[in-house]
Amino acid sequence: MTSEGGIRVFHDRSIKDPVAITAGPDGALWFTNYGNSRIGRITTDGAVSSFAGNGIRLPIGITTGPDGALWFASSGSNSIGRITTAGELTLFAAM
Repeated sequence: MTSEGGIRVFHDRSIKDPVAITAGPDGALWFTNYGNSRIGRITTDGAVSSFAGNGIRLPIGITTGPDGALWFASSGSNSIGRITTAGELTLFAAM
């Protein structure tokens, strides 16, 4: 949505059941791609990137942390995930 109230919709087959979205420190929008168990990134021009691996399963919720990385909950693996804007992923499993 633009500041003038215009709406622009982006369609990409790699996106399935997005749940949450947040502004990233790199100027892109980052989101949880729940249906594909991935973390997604979309630029304001509509270029989509997708990140998977290391046990991400059914991610929900995402926010930018004070360290400049994106943090999310991986509900299917009972863990908290951290991903850098370069795509470096770390999962912290529940005890």
